[in-house]
Amino acid sequence: MQASPVTGKHVQESLLTRDRVVAMHNRLHDSGQAARSIPWGKLELRVCPDSGLIFNATFDPSLVEYDATYDSTVPSAASEVYCRELASFLLREFTLPADSLVIEAGCGKGEFLEMLLAAAPSLRGLGMDPSCPAERQEGRLHLIPDYFKSEKVPSGAALVICRHVMDQMTDPLAFVRQVAALAESNPGCQLFIEVRDFRGMLAAGAFWDLCYENHCYFTEESLSHLLGAAGFEIVCQGRGLEGQYLWMGAKLGSRVSRTEEAAVAHIGADLTEFARREKESIEAIRGEMRNLKASGRKIIVWGAATKGVNYITNVDPDAVLIDFATDINARRHGSYVAGSGHEVIAPQEIASRAGDSPAIVVMNPSYMDEIFEQCMQMGLRPQMLDALMNAKALPTT
Repeated sequence: MQASPVTGKHVQESLLTRDRVVAMHNRLHDSGQAARSIPWGKLELRVCPDSGLIFNATFDPSLVEYDATYDSTVPSAASEVYCRELASFLLREFTLPADSLVIEAGCGKGEFLEMLLAAAPSLRGLGMDPSCPAERQEGRLHLIPDYFKSEKVPSGAALVICRHVMDQMTDPLAFVRQVAALAESNPGCQLFIEVRDFRGMLAAGAFWDLCYENHCYFTEESLSHLLGAAGFEIVCQGRGLEGQYLWMGAKLGSRVSRTEEAAVAHIGADLTEFARREKESIEAIRGEMRNLKASGRKIIVWGAATKGVNYITNVDPDAVLIDFATDINARRHGSYVAGSGHEVIAPQEIASRAGDSPAIVVMNPSYMDEIFEQCMQMGLRPQMLDALMNAKALPTT
């Protein structure tokens, strides 16, 4: 059993346990058999009493390997709008002198960094991510297929961005300390962190957002504790994408790091209640799906990245309720869902494979309107549902 990755404290009690979970959600598989013949992990969520960090005490990093076969890209109009707004915010909020360097740790294929540089022609960009297909240098953008390493950063660093990657780190404190060392040698260099908001997950009953790839889960208290432990002082904070994300901007400053006991106790109680309701939610979803199947509807899960894979393998591990998954990311078309082996089809195939009035379960509620619009453009008359099987009343134009 692992200790808290921030404080090193051993915690005995697991508040949520799943004995068998998909280890890698976003690896692409070319057959149902390959998708079902994957490594499985175990989830035991515990709460560090000193920092409030939620972590998987049975996390095995050998089961999680990021390379070019890993693709977590989720194309979406709503996501693109959010990213553009975030890029504009970063350029306004942080001091970024001409010819200074913006680094993104865990940049994926570099899409966000490219967007930011397009809006700021005087900046340079360096992205590091082991899932980058290859190292490339194009104008002001340099991408390296590797984890963040401060020694690979040239002079002039002004901002380090880390979005939705720190949750996956086995030692997030070591990463933040690397950034602190970089900031000490590049005065004025600041840090921007964005993670999923754990309290938001619990409030939404989003069991599909708890996954093996994420070693850690953050609340406002535990994220500020982590930054303080590395010598950072928070200069701004907020939430994004309709409250799904939690973010903080920081600079070197205060080294005070403290989390109130009451906050730790509260998150522990909330997680315990969430675990109790999780099994009830899954059974209720299965019941609704059985009713839909009995009425003759095909069931499609829209979203075959982390949320969709985790949802499908929890709700329908034997592939008897859900007919297909679909995704706008063309790389996933013709692949199979890790763990369950459901086929991932292109949205344009829905009519021929599932008829014109399927039940479509949308994994991210922020994308509901654009998905419905796309269905209408394809001549579909679907029943639109959120992940808890609540029907969504949408215009019929």
